Amino acid sequence: MATYIPIAQARGFTSQTITWFGGLEFVKRVTFNDNSSDIIINQGNAVTEISPQLSEQLHKSASYPIPTQVNESNRKKWAHLKKIAFGAVGQKNPSDGWTNIDPETWEVNYSSIDRYYIDTPYNQAQFLYDGYNSTGCSPTAGSNLIMFYANSYPSLNPTNSQRDIVMALRTHMGTTQTSDGTGVTNFWNIDDGLQSYIRSAGYPKAIATNGELPDYSHFKTAIRGQNKPVLQSYWNKSGMGDHTLFIVGFKEFVRSWYESNSKYLVARNNWGDGTFNIYVKWGTWNASVMTRIDKID
Repeated sequence: MATYIPIAQARGFTSQTITWFGGLEFVKRVTFNDNSSDIIINQGNAVTEISPQLSEQLHKSASYPIPTQVNESNRKKWAHLKKIAFGAVGQKNPSDGWTNIDPETWEVNYSSIDRYYIDTPYNQAQFLYDGYNSTGCSPTAGSNLIMFYANSYPSLNPTNSQRDIVMALRTHMGTTQTSDGTGVTNFWNIDDGLQSYIRSAGYPKAIATNGELPDYSHFKTAIRGQNKPVLQSYWNKSGMGDHTLFIVGFKEFVRSWYESNSKYLVARNNWGDGTFNIYVKWGTWNASVMTRIDKID
C-alpha cells in the first residue's frame, strides 16, 4: 500500500484521484490547498513525489510523447470501456455459478444473445426407492434423456414409467449407495450404462459416449446443430458437488471483441426442489464431462 508523502502532508491537499499515466502505469494526482497539483508514482513499495517541472518532462518524454493527431477509433473504444462496471460480468448472481433466475435480469453491456432451447417436458427428480436410499443423480438425469428418445423409439419405455427407467439405469450404470443413502455413480459408467440399456431394449448398434472436458461449442453443436439434449457431470462443483444434469439448451451473451461473452447452459436439475430450468454459468466447475447418445439404430 502507498504511504503519504511528508511534503504533501505539510502543504495540505484538497483531493486525490487515480490517473492513467500511459501504458500500464497509473499515478495519484494530488490537488493542494493552493490549487496547484502534482502526481505521485507508486514503484513497488516506494512512492515518489514528482515535482511539477519533472512532471512536465515526463509527459513530454519519448516513452509517452504528446500525440500529434486524434485517434477517433481508440476514443470510441475508451468511451465504451468507461461505461463498463468493474467486477466480473454476472458477479452478483449466480453466487455458485447456477440459478433458476434468467441471467437476462443481471447481464449487461451485451450486443446480442445467442440461444437455443429444446422444448422437452422431462424433469424427473431423484426419489427414495425404498424409503431411505436415493436413486442418485446420474440414472435420474439419464432417464430424462431416455424419455426424450422414447418418443421416437417406444421400446425404450416398455412399462410407460420413467421411474422404472431410473431403476433400470441404476443397474446398467452400476450405481451404489453411501451410508447416508446417497446414490453414487462412477462418471465413466454413465455412457456405458446408457448404451447398455438402449441395446437391451432391442437396439444392438446403439452408441453412447463421454466427451472429456468438452468445449462450449460441443454443447452448441449437439443442442442446436443436432437437436439432441445431453448430460453434463461435474466434479466438486460449487453448490452442487459431484452431480449430473440434463442439458436442454444454451444462452450466450455476446459482446465486443475486447470483452468476454457470458455463457450459460440451460439444464434440468433433479433434486426435487421445484425448479424446472436452471442456468449454469460456463466454467464454474473444476472439471466436467458431457455424455451423449450418438446412435440408436
